[in-house]
Amino acid sequence: MPIAGVDPDTYKIVVALSTAEGGFDFLIAQGKGRIAEHRFLPLIGQFRILVNDQRLRDVTWLYLERPPMGVNPRSTIDQAMVVGAVACILHERGIPFSLVDSGTWKRVLIGNGRADKPLVKAWSIANLGLPETLTQDEYDSACIARYGQLVTGGTLAA
Repeated sequence: MPIAGVDPDTYKIVVALSTAEGGFDFLIAQGKGRIAEHRFLPLIGQFRILVNDQRLRDVTWLYLERPPMGVNPRSTIDQAMVVGAVACILHERGIPFSLVDSGTWKRVLIGNGRADKPLVKAWSIANLGLPETLTQDEYDSACIARYGQLVTGGTLAA
């Protein structure tokens, strides 16, 4: 059962698609520009194109990371706009999804809801067999997809 995990931010949206072999394929939409407002429409436009990928259309369920409640209200609002736009596009395309807090997937997978980036990367390499050359967003999206596999009862690779 193909499950996807999405790590969205104001620079790029990374989708990890679980594969039949137990690995992950990554789809990436990227925005350019110094300011979040300048990146938003091109980023969302790229995501609209990305959801046409048949592999994404075939997922049984998609887990989308909920925007974090940060110290900077502006960045929280910008992040929430991206997540809201992604959720609307998924709904329009009929792709079933749920929101998940980063603390939830980190606690379930790693045992620490406040796991930092180096710990998530190390866990991903050790437990998901991912290479050391990926971006943090790719590690996060793969972890979100693995979380989705666990909560939906999907098949897990050894």
